[in-house]
Amino acid sequence: MEVEDKRKQSLLAKIKNIPIIAKIRKIKNIEFIISIFIIAIALLLYSGLQGKNKITPQPDTAAIVLTDTETRLQRILESIDGAGSVDVMISEGENAEIKGVIIVASGAQDIGVRLRLLEAAKTALKVDGSLIQVYTKANGAS
Repeated sequence: MEVEDKRKQSLLAKIKNIPIIAKIRKIKNIEFIISIFIIAIALLLYSGLQGKNKITPQPDTAAIVLTDTETRLQRILESIDGAGSVDVMISEGENAEIKGVIIVASGAQDIGVRLRLLEAAKTALKVDGSLIQVYTKANGAS
């Protein structure tokens, strides 16, 4: 007498019994082929996600304020008697903290003008004088 097994088959057992799966399992190196296929799909998905996650840089608010501060300071310094043409660069660290100031002025070869430029920048930016460097502008530089 033959006994019929009436237990429920697991999902894996059901999948193994599908005829097309049985044919695929007979192919040589099928695990290797499937692994390559899965890796290729994963790389495509990863590269697609990387392209979507690129953030276009937005103008930094601190940089905009910095440019405005540089422009305002430049105008103030150019109005000092004897300063002539002036260029200003302000470098900032975290929290918009001023790390250094460079002033290049055509009239800075005069020590009096150089000191007035230094004092004006110290006062306008409320920073220590050791953070400010004043240089003479090269001939022909505008």
